[in-house]
Amino acid sequence: MKKPDIKANIWKINVLQGLRWFLLIMPIIVLFYQENGLSMRDIMGRCCLSIRP
Repeated sequence: MKKPDIKANIWKINVLQGLRWFLLIMPIIVLFYQENGLSMRDIMGRCCLSIRP
């Protein structure tokens, strides 16, 4: 059985860190947009459009 290469796990760690950051900042962004008059539907549409490449 082959040991997993450490380099193969670096991108996985970066993805997990990005998701943790997103979960931290997303509630703040939602509150900001709601305070400025956007509905939850508008906010989710804006977030989904910004994620697409």
